Amino acid sequence: MRSLTVSLGLLIVSASGVARATTYTVTNTLDTIGTGDGVSLREAITAANTNLVSGDAAAGSVGLDTINFNISGSGLHTITVGELDISEPVLIDGYTQNGSSANTLAVGSNAVLKIEIVGSGSGTALQFNAGSGGSTVRGLILDKAGNQIWMSGSSGNTITGNFLGVASDGVTLPIASNTCLRLEDSGSNQIGGTTPGARNIITCAVTGVWIYENTLHVSSGNIIQGNYIGTNVAGLALAAGALANNNGAITIAAPGNNTLIGGTTAGAGNLISGNINGISLQSSASSVTIQGNIIGLDSAGNALGNEYYAVNLSTGSNNIFGGTAAGAGNVLRNNGHGGAFTCPAVFTGAGAGATILGNSIDSSGGVGIDIGTVNYPNDHLDTDGSTNYPVLSSATTDGSNISVSGTFGAKASQTYRVEFFASPTCSALAGGGEGRTFLGFASVTTDSSGNTNLSATGLPNTAGVVTSTATDLTTGATSEFSACKAITTVMPDMTVVADMTVIADMTVIADMTSSSVDLFGADLSGAPADLGVSDDLSANGDLGSTDHPRDLSATLSDGSGSTADLSGGTTSSGGGCSFAGVPTESGLALALAAALFLSLYLRQRARTRRSAVE
Repeated sequence: MRSLTVSLGLLIVSASGVARATTYTVTNTLDTIGTGDGVSLREAITAANTNLVSGDAAAGSVGLDTINFNISGSGLHTITVGELDISEPVLIDGYTQNGSSANTLAVGSNAVLKIEIVGSGSGTALQFNAGSGGSTVRGLILDKAGNQIWMSGSSGNTITGNFLGVASDGVTLPIASNTCLRLEDSGSNQIGGTTPGARNIITCAVTGVWIYENTLHVSSGNIIQGNYIGTNVAGLALAAGALANNNGAITIAAPGNNTLIGGTTAGAGNLISGNINGISLQSSASSVTIQGNIIGLDSAGNALGNEYYAVNLSTGSNNIFGGTAAGAGNVLRNNGHGGAFTCPAVFTGAGAGATILGNSIDSSGGVGIDIGTVNYPNDHLDTDGSTNYPVLSSATTDGSNISVSGTFGAKASQTYRVEFFASPTCSALAGGGEGRTFLGFASVTTDSSGNTNLSATGLPNTAGVVTSTATDLTTGATSEFSACKAITTVMPDMTVVADMTVIADMTVIADMTSSSVDLFGADLSGAPADLGVSDDLSANGDLGSTDHPRDLSATLSDGSGSTADLSGGTTSSGGGCSFAGVPTESGLALALAAALFLSLYLRQRARTRRSAVE
């Protein structure tokens, strides 16, 4: 049978009547449906939804359609729209506009976006409804709408490489840009990614990403990675010091959520800074994993804190902040300095049971971790539902490593992971617990009374103070930070190493009557100038253990220069550092014995000479 293919605009239809995916090209900035003026964005979306002709847009097709842009002119093209409803899968690709390009920088942004979609007041710019799952939006600027993108009953979508909320200049936050991404009964969406080109800028006045459930209860499995949330497009502060996302950079209000924020893969972490509130879990949001994010610094590493909480884990269960795998820890700085209020970096409600591991938390307005109230009290056998924190008694360094000791009381016969951290200084608040640098951990098991001693050695050397946390390995619940313990230096055992050559030009003036002296049983009155003496040197106070033989040799000469060359014999077999064959633990003793020997010998020579003169 002969096959006939007919092209209607950009629609391709086979003779069998089965429509293939359609590609539309938007050629104007209108928000109308008409003919003779090119294809508008509204016409393209309507045709894709209905699979019918819409204005100058040909009939769409069942399945994923594509919307590209080719608007004449080299500058920014702004399309002001009312709500655009999408009910079938579609790829809207702003990068197809001439002059547009995706970001290629790992830090900052060199993205060039040429298509701006401006919403109308409190309305929504792009509304993805049931049936539109599997859509993609990339390479667009969406601002000045109540919701830039709202997904309702639409799952499996991909949002990458967009500027959401922030104005087209990349640094100004329009007041009208309320919520950047609103996910209602919407799951398994990919927001951003691990490559520079996938990064979204998510900076709105009210909420960055809002995930919640209404009737379908399917807002789970979302992934939020690699985005700048609360900053300008370069990851720096907004113009005029404006703060973004009043209700939260990311707010999750859905139980059983299973959302991943960041991750351990390179490039997965989000930069969440310059917001009024950071990440907030509400309404029993559970099984949320937050890893590898930077919260409170800009892309250049400078302070750009979130005004109140960095992370609020006050509800839900099985939520994980950080972790033990490489790259799982989050970095938190400069958060909680909210004017009249000082907030902890991480807040978790009593009994919430969040797992908080391996993070770097410092320079907060409040304490590092707060369970309901600052310094949530330890209780016997840990019956209040919140894990007790360790009590440190000492933190010392020998210049190479840190050793920490203390005690820990919690549930009886339970195993805990106790993590140790260092910070330059202690917080001014009571307790003062934070932890800038993760040092290591110890696994401890309490006895039948719920107690155990803590001891950790070989931790990396640093200065400042040490704190610790405890995590119940059965429930996953992590404690607040312990109180700070200043790191003190202890002097190691001293070892003197000597390989001595003694050179002396001595004139001895003394009234000496003795003509001889017995040194270790040797009569030196007539000793020649070159004298060798070998002895164990153990008499009159052992100068070294008998299992370390000493061979003392002296080469002496009289005249204008008196010279003694003394060197140790065999190397110690009992360990310890050695130098030039002298056992280190007896080096000082040998040196003293050698000096005494030389002195006595020279006195004896002087006496002998004087006797000869007399």
